[in-house]
Amino acid sequence: MHTILRRLAASAVLLLLACAAHGQAAYTGAQETFTVSTSGAACVYGNNSSNSGCFQHNNSVNELNYTVAYDLIGSPSITSIILQGCMSVGNICDTLNTYTTSANTLIHGGGYTYDYWVMTPTWSSCGTPPCSVKFEWRGSSNSSPGGGNATQASQVQGTAASGSASSGNPIEVAGVNAGNAITIATDGSGNVGVAVQSLPTVVTGPNTVVGAAVTASSQSSLTTAVAVKAGLGNLYGFSVTNGAASVCYLQFINAASGPTLGTASTYSFAVPASGSLTVIGNIGLSHYSTGISVGMSTTYNGSAACGTAATAVIFYD
Repeated sequence: MHTILRRLAASAVLLLLACAAHGQAAYTGAQETFTVSTSGAACVYGNNSSNSGCFQHNNSVNELNYTVAYDLIGSPSITSIILQGCMSVGNICDTLNTYTTSANTLIHGGGYTYDYWVMTPTWSSCGTPPCSVKFEWRGSSNSSPGGGNATQASQVQGTAASGSASSGNPIEVAGVNAGNAITIATDGSGNVGVAVQSLPTVVTGPNTVVGAAVTASSQSSLTTAVAVKAGLGNLYGFSVTNGAASVCYLQFINAASGPTLGTASTYSFAVPASGSLTVIGNIGLSHYSTGISVGMSTTYNGSAACGTAATAVIFYD
């Protein structure tokens, strides 16, 4: 019976220790309380017992972060409460906070370590004498300022009412055409949505969608230059048959209308006498910022038209 009771007691202690470890991070730091009863008096560094006008807290446990409470007693009209972090060599100090409100407060800070901290209050009048400021210090070497409980991060997902509109500052990633854009926006609950507007269709096989294929322009009697597309576009390929008994050149021109051989020409392809040439690309062969025009010339990018008409099919979008 005694053995069973001892086992139950040991189990209860282990359970309590486990719960405490799960709910709270280990606290490593120092606590100190000190009351300053004299306004604006000079500090004697290194000796709190000689100070009536300031509170000095010595860093004895490698404190990095702190929370300090200012408790105003007797309703002093605060001019300032200056919090400093100091090093003992030369008593060199940084001013960390200057508080100028006549009300109780909590001051938090950290990120730097010092040999000691000094709090010096000054007040101009006292509502209910005698006045004083009571300081309660808590320092910590934990990564969280002021010690306290450790909190595990968790994912938070919001919800939006049905039919509600998105709001916020969207990020838009636009394509070549103004209508081709991906809009990333957040709704009122913090959710991120992606709106896709008129993106081109990606085709991996035969498809009945008109927009999924390039356009073909058939030219049955091609000699001088003619316009194929009256606007910017991409060239994907061509097939041409030369009707002349000599070499002619299929010339491509960056023009939307009224094209002229040899003017704004991008390049030319030599077509054998009475022969054919077919070039089909897996990607766009070239881009035309103004328009796509073609013609048959006697020389590379020349201005003279081929004497005998050719037939051609131009693939573009």
